[in-house]
Amino acid sequence: MNMKLNRNQIKMKIKYFKYYILFALIYFGQGIYHLPYQSLELWLKKVMGLGVDKVAYISAFATIPWTIKPLYGIISDTFPICGYRRKSYLIINYILIVLTGLYIFSYGLTISSLLIINVLCAIAFAMNDVCCDSIMVEKGQEFNMTGVFQSVQWGASSIASVLVGLFGGLIAQYLNYQIAYLFVSIVTIGILLFLVKNYKEKKRTEKINTKSFIGIKKAIKNKQLWLALVFLFCLWFSPSFGLALRWKMRDVLHFNELFIGLLGTTGAGFGILGAIIYGKICRKVPLKKLLTWSIIFSGATTFCFLYYPNWIIALVYAILFGIFGMISHLVVLDYSAKITPKEAEGFAFAGICSILNLSGMLSGVVGGFLYPIIGLNWLIIISGTFTLLCLFFIPHLKLEIKNEDNSILSR
Repeated sequence: MNMKLNRNQIKMKIKYFKYYILFALIYFGQGIYHLPYQSLELWLKKVMGLGVDKVAYISAFATIPWTIKPLYGIISDTFPICGYRRKSYLIINYILIVLTGLYIFSYGLTISSLLIINVLCAIAFAMNDVCCDSIMVEKGQEFNMTGVFQSVQWGASSIASVLVGLFGGLIAQYLNYQIAYLFVSIVTIGILLFLVKNYKEKKRTEKINTKSFIGIKKAIKNKQLWLALVFLFCLWFSPSFGLALRWKMRDVLHFNELFIGLLGTTGAGFGILGAIIYGKICRKVPLKKLLTWSIIFSGATTFCFLYYPNWIIALVYAILFGIFGMISHLVVLDYSAKITPKEAEGFAFAGICSILNLSGMLSGVVGGFLYPIIGLNWLIIISGTFTLLCLFFIPHLKLEIKNEDNSILSR
């Protein structure tokens, strides 16, 4: 009996491991795409002469495709390509990402081409994200592993961020964004080859998956899901001050590009530790309690940035907030996965994430708009206050989303 149990456990671990590799690779690829961002930001500032507000608007424009993720969810759920709902879309999008990276390496960028390519790549990455998250929700709910799977995803993303912080600073200091895009293309080719060779997906015979429409209809009618969406929008919407803070780093504190990259690397590196910690505690501590403490911590740490005098404090913040910021991030995503209704995983989870992306985009736009008017300190105060106000939602949230017939959709 024990022997049988051990064999079953080994088989289950092998099954988990297959998904660990899939999620890790896709999220690593998404993270490594940020490699050119620091050198691009420097190019926009020094070469193109743009200010904080205009750079914020360009960044916000590139996030628009992420706000329509439910559309990608409907497409992926409902219309398989060559019998595959996920793998075919992943392959097509990775090819697009490789080609755009090679184009930028060969010909460089203008403001117009930057906007176009950012949108194309955002569509590709958003679709890949939907495909990955659809698998995560389906298998995570089945195995009660949503928190663990997302810890793997964001742990891999943090590893990519460590590399981006380290090499992004070096590229910004000594090379240029074109070299960064070449590296992105090389890494993406490696992920694409691994995906084609190793990821197996059950082939579907039907050309259209009609069950997805039933699930979508039920999700749209669900009042508890709508309440959760309002909560998540408010939680993610607090005027962003990250870009303004980096301007302060350069112009007031005189940090060089290498040190700014080091801060990103440090935060991402300790974010890996945060992902590991969350993977250990997510099945032991009630999610509502985790949500409450993550909001309190996020608001409190925001106010800490009012005191940002030198490189020592900057490094300390990067370490502490790298760990706990990742935990807070995973709490929100774990909650999102748990409330996602069945039979509409791609559409519903993509919808939830689109709300987060829309909120984040507006956060950047509002932050960029307010910064020249009220300055950095007041922007930080407003941001922290918005976050803490989300505590009023907690008593009304439920982790069981029901159909109109009161059957449980998600636990």
